[in-house]
Amino acid sequence: MTTHKLGLIFSLTLYFAFGLAYSIFIPLNSGPDEMAHFIYMSFIADQHRLPMTHEERAEAAYKSDLPPLYHLLVALPNAWVDPHTAPTLKRVTDSPRRQLITRNKDIWNIYHTEDEYIFPYRGDYLRWHIGRWISLLCGAGMVYFTWLTARRIWPDNPFLVTTATLGLATLPMFTFTSAMMNYESLQGLLTALALWWLMAIANGQDSHYKVLNLIMAKFTLQLFILGFIIGLAIITKYSAILLPLEAIIILTILSLPSPFSRLSRSSFAFFVFGLAIPVSLWLGFIWGHFNNITELGWFMGSLHAIIGSDKSDQTTTFLMSWLSSDKPTTINGLNHEPWWRWLLTFYSSMLVVNVPQYGWVWSWALIPTAALGLSALLGLAQLWQRNSTVRPQLTLLLLHVAVFLPLPLIRFAVTGNVSDTGQGRHLLFPAASALAILFVWGISELGIRNYELGIKTYSLLLIFWNIQQLTVMTHAYPAPLPVQTVPTATQQAQHRLDKVMAENLTLIGYNDPQIVNESLQIELIWQATGIIPTDYLTELSLVSTATHTVSQWLGHPLNGRYPTRAWDAGDVVRDTIKLPLHEVTAGNYTIILHLLTTNTLQPIITEILLTPYSLLPTPPLPPTSYLLPPTPNYHYRQTITVISPDPQSITLQHDDNVWKPLRVVGTTALFIVGARWPSGLYQLHAPDRTMTVTIENEWDRNFNLPPIQHPAQANFANQLYFLGYDLPPMPLKPGQPFPITLYWQAPPDKAPQADFIQFNHLHDGVGKLYGGHDRIPLENYSTLLWAAGEIIADGYTLTIDPAAPTGTYYLDVGYYLTVGESAVNLPLVINGAMSDQNHITIELQVEH
Repeated sequence: MTTHKLGLIFSLTLYFAFGLAYSIFIPLNSGPDEMAHFIYMSFIADQHRLPMTHEERAEAAYKSDLPPLYHLLVALPNAWVDPHTAPTLKRVTDSPRRQLITRNKDIWNIYHTEDEYIFPYRGDYLRWHIGRWISLLCGAGMVYFTWLTARRIWPDNPFLVTTATLGLATLPMFTFTSAMMNYESLQGLLTALALWWLMAIANGQDSHYKVLNLIMAKFTLQLFILGFIIGLAIITKYSAILLPLEAIIILTILSLPSPFSRLSRSSFAFFVFGLAIPVSLWLGFIWGHFNNITELGWFMGSLHAIIGSDKSDQTTTFLMSWLSSDKPTTINGLNHEPWWRWLLTFYSSMLVVNVPQYGWVWSWALIPTAALGLSALLGLAQLWQRNSTVRPQLTLLLLHVAVFLPLPLIRFAVTGNVSDTGQGRHLLFPAASALAILFVWGISELGIRNYELGIKTYSLLLIFWNIQQLTVMTHAYPAPLPVQTVPTATQQAQHRLDKVMAENLTLIGYNDPQIVNESLQIELIWQATGIIPTDYLTELSLVSTATHTVSQWLGHPLNGRYPTRAWDAGDVVRDTIKLPLHEVTAGNYTIILHLLTTNTLQPIITEILLTPYSLLPTPPLPPTSYLLPPTPNYHYRQTITVISPDPQSITLQHDDNVWKPLRVVGTTALFIVGARWPSGLYQLHAPDRTMTVTIENEWDRNFNLPPIQHPAQANFANQLYFLGYDLPPMPLKPGQPFPITLYWQAPPDKAPQADFIQFNHLHDGVGKLYGGHDRIPLENYSTLLWAAGEIIADGYTLTIDPAAPTGTYYLDVGYYLTVGESAVNLPLVINGAMSDQNHITIELQVEH
């Protein structure tokens, strides 16, 4: 085996080692736009076609109006994967109940559970990983064509070939992004192939490839294949749109000794024909289904079908506005950031991932990399001056890099937004082969005696940089929820109980208690057999034979991260609870479980005796009070455990509000962060010290009754209370929107138990409708999210039908619950009993 091939095998081995580690251990949806790519691919796999209407595009997410080649490629094997097989993804948008789960601010749209790491993958998880594996293979193709291109330049220098190939294969950003589900690596593969093909055309035959020599004998076939490759790159991602220009420049000026004699009109037509085949298929599809010619005319209507529908891209929105009017639409919410920040972000994101809550991994390594890059440019300039024979190859490589720079620069100039436009992967992937080769080539031409040692050192730096990034990323993301839905999930319980504890809630069993860090750790295994309508608290007590409680836990499952109302049917939840052990005498104890309601803190069933447990003497109490766990940040529904010599005297204070412990047992004081606790800094006052803790309450709630213009009272099925409304001065004008504010309150002893939809019916009193629509309060604040006693000021606008005659109108407002395909209205409670009435009525005066 030749040295060249050994270098390729070594590079690919490292690439697959890192790439597979990223794809397995990094949570789904951590890569750029992974969720959008997954939804688009899933639509194609399920429907066996592309979205054909605007409604279907909305269903297929915001990438569905972009070129589909990658998504078609991934959808092909995924069409045989059943997405309804357990386990399935927990997406925020699938149910309002999902929003009850403590938000993970670093990963949007999906909640991560242990299902994600159960092998073999099934259902949606298998689909997602197939997408990652295909991306990984495309990245391997980029490494391979980088090796082929470098070998054409240095046929007798395997060291430079290997270092250029290895430099790409181990670049942290490249290996990470290639292991994620996105179209970057497929576009990179096609552009790397186009670059190698262009160089093959320029250099002629290669004795190593007989099939290539046969193709190269036909110049028109060479151009057809080149055009077809570039066409495929364009229908993978629009940023390849300038590749045809690069090809024309190279073909006419650099690659051919007598360009105008060989590049005849007929041969050039083969290039255009090859390019047009894939591009015309895509453009014809979107023009036929999404043109807007009727409204915008032939030119703008056709252009709108290609780029105007991409609402996620602010640059195309600006461009369409600029082309269609004299005053382009301004881009709201953006500040034009300085160019140096864009340049720094763009450069950093070419090399390494910005890890949540950590930043750029090994950011110091960006400095020597920049120094080496500038040195490489100096070496390339020297090479250009002293060796004219390599100028065609240098020109090809430099042009291949330069052709992808204008688009991100234009986007930044238009939007001024660094986070959207300063993404270095947009240059890295299409220009990866050229960048890797130019970097090594330039350093090798500096005339430094031991340049090989420097290149080897930097190659080792890249390998360790990748290891460090992978290590940081595997620890930076929060641990997945200990939730499984696979059939074997119930087998986690060492001691089976199968006790029905509440509606749709079963205690499968528990695992043997263990002493961990001066605490008794018990794992309870629960299962949801249906939707659980109430949030329950778990009370776990360590009780002596004299029925004396020596230690206790009280809190929501998973310490508030996963309240029972958010559980899906089939969820098996492993809840790990720790009972503090300090100054507990040796002896026999019993572990007792109660399930409590959140509003009364009363057990709902007879106590469950889990197991007798024998304890040795436990450590003495530490000299000062402390938190368990020792974290300064606590979230809504989370239990705060304070260990102290005098727990009775402990308080939490925020401004003028003071909270006392919910429970005090032994040396432990227990608080539960409630809905009425505002976010901010709190002072925890203990007898021996004062500690500062931060409360992060996701929802900014109001519990004080504001002034109401028209007070009223109505009770919707003991789930929602109507308090009154505000209206503008009468009369109202037909055809003009008018503001209205409705005031609601959740019952003081419990939160609403379902996602109720509000209806508004504006009619004339005899049944003819003149306006109104169904909606969610505050447009996105589901009633499931309301806290007990919370007051909601729900402001919105309504429009009266312009054809409404002058007169008195009536706005009926109520709520309904969707059950299957039917809507069930909430009845009003009148005189303590459910009535036949299901709405309140507001009278309006309308005048032309």
